[in-house]
Amino acid sequence: MSDHFTPLLASTHWLGWLPPDPGPAIRNLLEPNLLAARPEARLGRIVVTQDPEFVTGGVRIPEQDNRVAVMRAGLALAVDLHLDDQVLPATFSWVATGLHRPDDRRDQVWLDLDLSLAEAKQLLAQRVYEPDNNR
Repeated sequence: MSDHFTPLLASTHWLGWLPPDPGPAIRNLLEPNLLAARPEARLGRIVVTQDPEFVTGGVRIPEQDNRVAVMRAGLALAVDLHLDDQVLPATFSWVATGLHRPDDRRDQVWLDLDLSLAEAKQLLAQRVYEPDNNR
């Protein structure tokens, strides 16, 4: 049984800040946190259940009128996590800041249980622009 990231992969939104194949990266970010809470659990399939939400922020490049330097980006995914014999609905959010300075890039992820994608989108906007993230 394989993961289902089609809604993310089919998006026309700019995903250049993510790894070329974001599914395994998302799994690798989720799995340790889930297993820390339930060491005996096994994460089965991850299913993205809705189109993702995105927040992207940047500044215009002065010398190039139509170009923007992306400084921060975030995504929120509604997911069903198949843990052993149960399905856990959740939202997964990933924010990256400092994208305009690769040496200063900072990533943070959240897994919110029982949170709608609409609520996660509101949190995503806050998380992308939190002062702690904007280095």
